Amino acid sequence: MDPYHPTHVLLVGDPVVGRDEYDRLLVEALVAASEVSETIRIRLDADAFAEEHAEVVAAVDEQLEAVAAGGRTEYRGRSTSELADPLEALLTVDGWQRVHAIGSIRLDCGGRTCLEYLPDHESFTVSEDANSEIGSVVKESLDGHPGGLFPKRTLVEWERDGTAYSVEPPSLCVENTCFALRALADVDPDPGTLSIELSWHDRSGGTLANLVVSMVGAVGATRPDELRFESQGRFEAARDALVRVVDVTGIRPNPE
Repeated sequence: MDPYHPTHVLLVGDPVVGRDEYDRLLVEALVAASEVSETIRIRLDADAFAEEHAEVVAAVDEQLEAVAAGGRTEYRGRSTSELADPLEALLTVDGWQRVHAIGSIRLDCGGRTCLEYLPDHESFTVSEDANSEIGSVVKESLDGHPGGLFPKRTLVEWERDGTAYSVEPPSLCVENTCFALRALADVDPDPGTLSIELSWHDRSGGTLANLVVSMVGAVGATRPDELRFESQGRFEAARDALVRVVDVTGIRPNPE
């Protein structure tokens, strides 16, 4: 199979990640995408589910073929909307298995991976190069949810006072340190000073992404509360990208 090159990444507002609404959002997106893909591959540690959640693996096993794969079990089969029940069973498990025992969920289109979900990295990406429809059906499934698809590439980059910045969904990067855009709560652009004030959500507890941010923040750049620009064009490009992040994730802090 050809290497996977995602074109878009899912951003979901940080206060939702790890909650029931997040799980429902993922299930709806995966079910919608399964209707325009051909095969599904779910890699998981079946033994980890055996004691407390055997019925979850049974629901998957009923519809998909189990194949040994690198110390885990990979379930493979035709991707259809009928997978809604086993996917919901997997992604709503109330336990550590929900993140750490599901290795990956992938959808394939014409022999190429067109969607990949990695629970332990909280990474959900699609490839419109592999399937031109995949992005639009996922976007439609997100209607009414605090999340959206963003191009997985550098949207804008600039320098200020010798420091390099870039907006690269799912991250805002300062030099070699990157911060999760999903935690962005609000922006206040000021065209007069070519600056953008940033407000951030309090970090949701226990997620791997936030742990990494805490660790790199201790040794690298700190998460910025203001971005400044020397170019009108770079300011406008960054403003437009960051405003869309806030609008799409749809969760702003409560007014004081």
